[in-house]
Amino acid sequence: MVTTASTYLFEATEKRFFFKNVSILIPENWKENSEYKRPKHESYEHADVLVAPPTLPGRDDPYTKQFTACEEKGEYIHFTPDFVLGKKQNEYGPSGRLFVHEWAHLRWGVFDEYNEDEPYYSAKSKKIEATRCSTGITGINRVHKCQGNSCVTRACRTDSKTKLYEKECQFFPDKDQTEKASIMFMQGIDSVVEFCNEKNHNREAPSLQNKMCNSRSIWEVISNSEDFKNTISMVAPPPPPVFSLLKISQRIACLVLDKSGSMA
Repeated sequence: MVTTASTYLFEATEKRFFFKNVSILIPENWKENSEYKRPKHESYEHADVLVAPPTLPGRDDPYTKQFTACEEKGEYIHFTPDFVLGKKQNEYGPSGRLFVHEWAHLRWGVFDEYNEDEPYYSAKSKKIEATRCSTGITGINRVHKCQGNSCVTRACRTDSKTKLYEKECQFFPDKDQTEKASIMFMQGIDSVVEFCNEKNHNREAPSLQNKMCNSRSIWEVISNSEDFKNTISMVAPPPPPVFSLLKISQRIACLVLDKSGSMA
């Protein structure tokens, strides 16, 4: 997951960022292994990524605990064991790509470009559009309902009050796309390999990114970060990440007392 994420991140950030060193903290109750080293300053409490049981039973949604200000670094990324073991690929798509989506939340304080509370909006073109970035991502709007073993798909109706599509309506992206952006909308689409930038950013959409970051694109926020200012594009491809396996063990604390005459 991390190795594929590193390459994907590198290409998405104009060849600037990749994962160089990765420390994996092994739980204390696991069996000993000669590969495991002692941690120096790494701890579970300060990890960037926590692998822990689902917050709600049966819900393996990956998420980043981030604060409400744009450009503010998040606290941690939460993955469940089943997600890390690759058992949820059908639901969430390639794990390496999803890791980059979550890493952008954590590292650069950007937000999602979809909005489950406001999935549609009325565009200036007078059309009802799905909340997304960029608008170059094509798809259809349908109601998909299942009862027992039978499922029905039909066209969406317009709600007379909201003038938008009915509540059950969903946007289904076409499988074949040419649009490259954006990772913060739907990184699972094969053609998506970039973040939305100033040129292709959809400022009309009621996305959390627009609301929290004053309608700035993801790439505008990333390129304003200290990370970006302290790096230049690389020519050569990055080396694969170096992994360190560290096992938590009981700490031994020594208290040294000086009771000589000078201490009186």
